[in-house]
Parts: sequence; C-alpha cells; structure tokens
Amino acid sequence: LSSDEAFSGTNAITNTSAYKNIIPNQQRLYVRLVNNTTGCFSSQTSFDLIVNPLPFANSVGNLEICDNNEDGSAQNGFVQTFDLESQTATVLGDQDPNQFTVTYHASETDAEQGILPLLSPFSNSVPFAQTIYMRVSNEISGCANGITSFDVIVNPEPKALDISNLSACDNEIDGFDTNGIIQNFDLDNEIEAILGPDQSPSDYTVTFHSTQADATSGDAPLLSPYQNAQANQQTIYVRVVDNATGCVNDDLTFELIVDPLPTFTVNPFEIICLNDIPFTLEIQSALTVYDYTWEDDQGNSYTGEEIEIRNGGTYTVIASTTDGTNCSRM
Repeated sequence: LSSDEAFSGTNAITNTSAYKNIIPNQQRLYVRLVNNTTGCFSSQTSFDLIVNPLPFANSVGNLEICDNNEDGSAQNGFVQTFDLESQTATVLGDQDPNQFTVTYHASETDAEQGILPLLSPFSNSVPFAQTIYMRVSNEISGCANGITSFDVIVNPEPKALDISNLSACDNEIDGFDTNGIIQNFDLDNEIEAILGPDQSPSDYTVTFHSTQADATSGDAPLLSPYQNAQANQQTIYVRVVDNATGCVNDDLTFELIVDPLPTFTVNPFEIICLNDIPFTLEIQSALTVYDYTWEDDQGNSYTGEEIEIRNGGTYTVIASTTDGTNCSRM
C-alpha cells in the first residue's frame, strides 16, 4: 500500500484477484518484483486503481402522442413520429452531453449490452403502449447504466361517424323565401349520431366550423341553431376532441342544403257569372314536378292542377315538391 512496504517487502496484498480498494475513486498501489534466485528486487513500479462512477439516469415521464392516419388508420395504436431524443436532456440532468451518451432500446437486455439502439423518430412496434429502455454511457470511462425506462403511449383519435346531410326547405323568417338562407339548422342535434353508441358526449367535445382550418385549430365554432352563410348549400366541418387525451378528429364534413320552395301562380281574384258554372280554377303554367292540393272554405280538399267550382268563396292551393324534399308553398 506504500512505497516503503514495497521496498521492505512487508504487508504484501494477498487477495490480488479480488482486491477492494480502501481509498475511494483513485488509489495508488506499489509493486515489488523479486528475483527468486538472486534475491535482487525492484520496488520502483506503481499504478493507480481508478473507480469511475456510473452515469446517472434521471427518471422521465412517458411520451404520449395522438394516433394519426399516416399508416392508414388513426385508431390502430401505431405512429411513426415518436421523438425519443426529446427525453435525452432530462435523462442526463447535470451530466455533460459532450461526455455522456443516451441510447434507446426495445428491451432491457439490449440496453444493458448496448446493442440495437432505436432511431428517432421512432415507430412503435407494440400498439398503444410500449416500454423503451435507456442506456446512459460515459464515453470517456466506458461506464454505462442501462436500467431506466419509460413508455411511449399512442392515444387513439376519436371517432367521427358519417352522418347524412342536413336538408331544410327555404322559409321567409329573414323576409325572403327564395334566397337559400334559413336560420334554424340544429347542428347540436347531430352530436350523438357523430359520436356513435360507443362514445359518451360527456367524454368528448364536438364543435362545428365553416372552414377546415377552423376545425383543425378549434377556432370560431358555430352556434346552434345556425343560419347558413352560403346560399343553397354550405359545407360544415366537424371537430371532435377527446377530453381526456386532447386528441382531435377533424376529418368529418357534411352539407347544409336549403331546398327551394315550389314556384307557381294563380289568379288571385275571379268573377264568375251564373251562366258559366261550373267554373274552372287552374294553375298557370303548371309543372309536373309538383303535386297540387286545393281546399275550399268548407275544408273540402281536391287534388290536381285544376278544380271545378260551383260556388263563390275562398279557395286555396298548395304546391308540394315530388323530388323527396317535401317542400311546399301556398
């Protein structure tokens, strides 16, 4: 343990194959070399035992990301964009990144052996949640610590089920019944159908937007009931947010369609002479795309493009579309 002991040959270390240093970090040992024949010796050699500390791996939080459509599905639990190296600074803490290296591995064995490091950006091979093991190594001493780990978690994108377009007949609430604008589209009534039976409205937030950019950012949500801003037909963009994960689905759209009312004319006033009875009331320039229903002031109904009358009075006619829109006008 000292140069004097090496010179005198006393207190020689005997457990040379499993020696435990008694001075931490760095300890000098002295060597005595003896010629067994002549008894001559040398005690001029020494060397140091150096104990390098293991690198320290600080614990890190899990990496969470929302699923996307890059692999064709936003619900399968796989993504290609995990930035593993975003954990490096936290893992190292105060350790010099120029001296210490962090590598990422798919198993604890790979981390301990320093083999098969994962590249970043990383695509998980286990759906939804996969454990990643980190190896911190000191490039100068070669010491390594490969035990710490964290999980990469893929949260599925919420579902947004296709719904039918919303159609309504034009009305005159705004003073015009031919401008393709109505005021009472009930957007909120569609939320349950958009979420479907497996997603509770209390767990998700559904908003409606007039542009794709607004649906993506969440800006300018539309209020319900909604007045369409584009006459006759307007595209509505849907944003569904998972309240727990913050994941967003902004892929769904549907149309607001304002169907026109029938257009037709009748003479509003007719004088009937007694010798002209029965008298025919008729639609002027009647169209086959409408059904016509007449009613007299006694509540009797008649169908057709014309009606024969025998008495004076008030007669009304309603034209209804036959193309499935079910719009009508008196």
